[in-house]
Amino acid sequence: MKKLDSINMIQEELHDGELKTYLIEKYNGIIQEYGLNGISGIFSIIILQHEDIGYISDKFLEFCEEVTFDDATWLHTVWAASDGYSEDIYIPYSESVKTAIEGRCL
Repeated sequence: MKKLDSINMIQEELHDGELKTYLIEKYNGIIQEYGLNGISGIFSIIILQHEDIGYISDKFLEFCEEVTFDDATWLHTVWAASDGYSEDIYIPYSESVKTAIEGRCL
């Protein structure tokens, strides 16, 4: 699992490619839209692996969608805590992971 909550972490922790480019653009858009200096404590990007699926077991998720970056399909979901914090979660696609995520969606 990778928890990314700064532009530096995104740039350092992810390999170059479409996912990294997308997440940098998303980060910058959030910063600009809300007039923030950073997202730490407010928003995190979580990159999971299949073995990390337990991470979502106690979270109610907003939705589940399939997204493709560099010919790899990911499942994307969002967990919004009641305290003003949210996580943008990405996990490599598999049918079992999709079923688990959809079972946690509101």
